Amino acid sequence: MIVRSITAGTNLHLPFDSQRFASVGAFLRTAKAALEGRGIAVQTTRVTGARLNELVDHEGAGAVVELAARLDQACEAEGVDLGNIGTLDIAGPCAPSGFAQHLASAVARNERVFASVLAVSPGLEVNRPAILETAVTIGILSRSSPDGFGTRRFAMGGHIPPNGPLFPTSYHDGGTEAFSVAIQAADLAVEAFGRTNDVEVACSEFKSLVEERCRPTEEKCLEVE
Repeated sequence: MIVRSITAGTNLHLPFDSQRFASVGAFLRTAKAALEGRGIAVQTTRVTGARLNELVDHEGAGAVVELAARLDQACEAEGVDLGNIGTLDIAGPCAPSGFAQHLASAVARNERVFASVLAVSPGLEVNRPAILETAVTIGILSRSSPDGFGTRRFAMGGHIPPNGPLFPTSYHDGGTEAFSVAIQAADLAVEAFGRTNDVEVACSEFKSLVEERCRPTEEKCLEVE
C-alpha cells in the first residue's frame, strides 16, 4: 500500500496569486516529508482548484486557458507534480456554453494540468446541450496528441463531492485550503481475496487490512493538519 497522491485544494483566480500558491506548495512538501519520514511512500503531490463558473462568467471561457498556463508554471516552480484548474459545473439550465475549445486547449497545452466538468448535481436536471459540448471537448482532446492520451487529463463527473484527491474530477469546495490523500491499495485486495473463496469473508478481511495499514497514514495526516 502506498499514498498515490496528497492533494491540496485551494481557490485559483486571475490574476494568479503566486504567493498564495507558494504557501500551498510549501505545505505539500511538508506533508510529503512527514509521511515519508514515517516510512510511507508518496507517489505525487497535487493541487486542485474550485468551480470555474465564476471565472467563466466574469472573464469568459478563454480565461481557463490563461489560468491553466499560470497553474502549470506555478506547479513547476514549486515542485508540485500535477495541477487541476478545477471543474466547470454544467448541471442545470444555466450551464455555460461554448467552452469546448477553451477547456480542451487548457488541458492540451499544459502537460501538468487537468480539468473536468460536473454534469450532474442533486435536484438539477441534466443539461443536454452542455453534455454535447463536453463531448466536443473530449473529441478535440483526442486529436490533440498522436496517441490521444490528452483525454486522460479531462473527465465528466456526476455527483462528485468536493475535496477528493483523485484527478481529473477532483475540485475544491471554495472555502479555506484543505487536503486529502489517495491510497493505492490493490495489493491489499489481492492479499485478502487470495486467502479465501468466500466473498463476504474476503470483503471483511479487506476492510480490516485497509483500516490497519492506513492507520499510520491517518495519524500522520492528522498531525500535519
